[in-house]
Amino acid sequence: MHMTKAQTRGGITRRSAIRVFIGGGALIAAAPSLTLAAPSSSDRAMTIRDLFGGDIGPMVIIHQDNIVTLEAPIPDMGTGVEMALPMILAEELDVDWQQVKIERFKANSVPNAEGQRIQNYVHQGSGGSASVRTAWPQLRKCGVITRRIILTAAAVKLGVPYDQLSTDKGFVVTGGKRFPYADFIDDALMQDAGLVKQKFTAVDNPHEVPTYEIDIDGDFWAVKPRQEYAVIGKDVASPRLETLLRGEETFGIDHNLPGQLYASIERCPYIGGDVKSFRAEEAKALAGVVDVIAVPAVTAPDSDYEFNTPGVAVLATSYWAAYKARQLLKIEWDKGPQTHENTAWQYENSITAFDQDDKRDLHNSGDVEKGLASADKVLDVQYQAPHFAHLTIEPMNCVASVTDDGCVFGAGVQYPNGAIQFISDIFGIPVDNITHLTCKLGCGFGRRARDDYLAEAVYLSKTVKRPVKVIWTREDDIQHDFFNPMSVTRMRGGVDKDGTISAWDCLFSSQGGTNMQSFPTLLIPNMRIRHTRNASKAKLGAWRGPGHNLAGFYAEGFLNELAELAGRDPYEFRIALLGGDRGLPYTGWYPQRPENPTISTKRNKAVLKAVAEKANWKGGNPAPGKGRGIASHYTFGAFAAMVVDVTVDQTDGTFQVDRVTAAIDCGLVVHPSGARAQIESGIIDGLSAAVHQNIQFDEGRVTTRNFDDVYLTRMDTSPRHIDISFVGEDAEPFGTGEIALPAFIPALAAALYDATGVRIRKLPIGDQLKKT
Repeated sequence: MHMTKAQTRGGITRRSAIRVFIGGGALIAAAPSLTLAAPSSSDRAMTIRDLFGGDIGPMVIIHQDNIVTLEAPIPDMGTGVEMALPMILAEELDVDWQQVKIERFKANSVPNAEGQRIQNYVHQGSGGSASVRTAWPQLRKCGVITRRIILTAAAVKLGVPYDQLSTDKGFVVTGGKRFPYADFIDDALMQDAGLVKQKFTAVDNPHEVPTYEIDIDGDFWAVKPRQEYAVIGKDVASPRLETLLRGEETFGIDHNLPGQLYASIERCPYIGGDVKSFRAEEAKALAGVVDVIAVPAVTAPDSDYEFNTPGVAVLATSYWAAYKARQLLKIEWDKGPQTHENTAWQYENSITAFDQDDKRDLHNSGDVEKGLASADKVLDVQYQAPHFAHLTIEPMNCVASVTDDGCVFGAGVQYPNGAIQFISDIFGIPVDNITHLTCKLGCGFGRRARDDYLAEAVYLSKTVKRPVKVIWTREDDIQHDFFNPMSVTRMRGGVDKDGTISAWDCLFSSQGGTNMQSFPTLLIPNMRIRHTRNASKAKLGAWRGPGHNLAGFYAEGFLNELAELAGRDPYEFRIALLGGDRGLPYTGWYPQRPENPTISTKRNKAVLKAVAEKANWKGGNPAPGKGRGIASHYTFGAFAAMVVDVTVDQTDGTFQVDRVTAAIDCGLVVHPSGARAQIESGIIDGLSAAVHQNIQFDEGRVTTRNFDDVYLTRMDTSPRHIDISFVGEDAEPFGTGEIALPAFIPALAAALYDATGVRIRKLPIGDQLKKT
């Protein structure tokens, strides 16, 4: 039972800088000192019904039978946020989870005083392991205020003082009697909206997306203490599970619009290339084909940045007709300026870039060269990794209809408000006239944060004045991806006679960035981290754990090498290096990062100790063909430590991952089964990437085409056992979608070295373990 009186724990403090008041239904920016704007000339004051668009609260609908519909505000690409976020709402609203239904909250933004669109209630974006982290405080507020609205109406209707009411699983309780929330909804909807003080809060933090957050007077919210949680932290069943299992869930590719045409696009395969000319007589002659048109690279009015790849689109009455006709096109390509670029050139150019003068210092402390010169032993090695593709199970697709009245589009997108704003900016359609059809995402990993596939569908619909559905093939999806950048990293390190690290020097060369500023930065007195750029022009994008995915492989892999150089156990080596409990200054990004963020050595040690205890760590495995490895990494505010056990076939070098033991500190675990699934998927995705991913280029084009070229881990090659422990649940919640992969890959490499003596410094692993 949840009491109305303020609790003494778990308060949410106001941390806003801008107030936005509602007057007559319009948001009006105002300074905090200004008074509430008077209602407009309407005959009545604004009500709760007006404020929340007919609902009882933000993302909450209570039906007459006391069934509660909670709307999930952030797209779910397999991360489980369609469960986790409604669980937060349900907890603070104090409803019975068995009575809950879940729907999707549509993109929601409002204009500020300057006309800029600001997201309402919560940041509706999925990326950076930020969904639960950013939504946590706001959704708790939404649940609290909705419960308060119901209790206020109940106090009036029942004639009972507010402080004599409590709630329990969707019922108002007083004097031993229970009244369903539904009894008070009509009265609650007609309450004066002044109950919630009619004001919103906009985030004013450079590390966050500005969002109007619902607010009330006072600096304290009566949120539930954690010991009373009935939903958060529990393995509750998903209300949408049956829909998913029956194949009735809606994904982007399931969206259709009346009268739509299907489009299959032959895109220019060359980096920076274009369509020089094309002939389409044969394609147009195929039954069902309606038209063949060029698709230009779409750019913003004030920029030459190309959001999509130019090509030629076949439009037909069926996808099959469009796809078959596309194969009949005769296209001459302008190959552009990068025909010299191939995979070998990318690596050679990256190594050449080591000698460039424009290196960027990311960290520099002490005297690295002096520390190396005085070291007892020195190691100078080179690591490298290829481009990684997203390989989402659902290829890119979008259906769009552009009319004089606006635009309707259906697609899986990670940032719905951003997608709407993109269409508005590029095609000149007012935001209020754009409708996004929501759906579940068939994976994202950062790929559905891009807008190229949206631009194609909207452009084609606007051009032919009919709805158009663009569907990508798997070959399209791989060859026109936005890749995780390939990189080459030179690591130099020295150890003293006492087994401590005297110096650490990291120089990585990449078209993008690698986040090497976490552990062991600031733990080594003589340390330098530098970045130089190669000259590749391959398309890049965020890929699971951007910046961190390879940082773990490089830094943790080299740390294991230095431990061996020093003659020390890699686990004990890490614990000693972390030293006493303290916070180390951190310059990297993570969601809702404070002004002076730190990395906790205490929490890092805790996951290492937990995984070592759970795995019964005693060093490597001396049995023939057996190996054990350990590693940890800090990603987007959360800690992960892994021990990997492998068995390697001594004849052909193939191997099986026998067990992965993981210890995770992501703070409070809101949705345990979802969090476990994310750690498991990060491990399996990491195995696929480490062993098989190897996107190839030749003559300025991607030559990797399909899953026969880039293998995904199947069930028979997946880890036999995955054992996950969550620690540190007293902290605020952080995401789990990206934290496992950066720790798993170096732990796997260490295990393979333990089993074979072959040091893995180059990805993919491929056949490196095969004896010649």
